[in-house]
Amino acid sequence: MLKKENVSISLKSPWPDFDEEMNLYLKLAGTFMDKWSVSSAELIEIILKNPNTTQEEIGKQLGIKQNSVSGRWNRSNAEEIMAVEMMFRKKLKNLP
Repeated sequence: MLKKENVSISLKSPWPDFDEEMNLYLKLAGTFMDKWSVSSAELIEIILKNPNTTQEEIGKQLGIKQNSVSGRWNRSNAEEIMAVEMMFRKKLKNLP
């Protein structure tokens, strides 16, 4: 079904309205997630697991300089991914 709808990731829950909205966000995010390099995906994994970590701390973890982290951050659309993740959590809290 995902291939038919031309998406890489979606969700299905007991709440159709929630699914519709979140799947739209995931479809839009997928337009750049599908183009991530391995290094971009690694960065996003770190950010999602530790949302309060700094770029300097991420750089130490990856063995790269902070300005390299900043470049990956921008190329991976990290801000947008975090916004989608935050919206998901917010909507989830409001479900019955």
